[in-house]
Amino acid sequence: MPRSPSTSAARVIHFSQLGSLERQSLGHSDWHEVSQDEIDTFARLTGDEQWVHVDPERASASSFGTTIGHGFFTLALATRFIYELIDVTGAGLILNYGLNRVRFPAPVPSGGRIRAALDVPSVEEVAG
Repeated sequence: MPRSPSTSAARVIHFSQLGSLERQSLGHSDWHEVSQDEIDTFARLTGDEQWVHVDPERASASSFGTTIGHGFFTLALATRFIYELIDVTGAGLILNYGLNRVRFPAPVPSGGRIRAALDVPSVEEVAG
């Protein structure tokens, strides 16, 4: 499975061994700086061009003091971060199954840096 270039060494694990990750921490991804260009591109692709994301002048007068990334953009970066931390082999296809209780507790300003911590509380096989 292709993944983003990274300075981190992704843990390689065969699909059949995913259960062994239960109750383990896989560590932290690399830091990623969220650029205004990325925010603008995401805005264009999704049609969410609200000024707080794409108008630096107007956003500078907001309570954030700058533009902020979309919550769904920061969520979408999870794929990049996961690939930096784990490389699953032996599966023909891997898909996102879903999310539970996703929240965006803090804004990500343009130029801000984010990374992910990946903990595996449980592993469950899903039928189908």
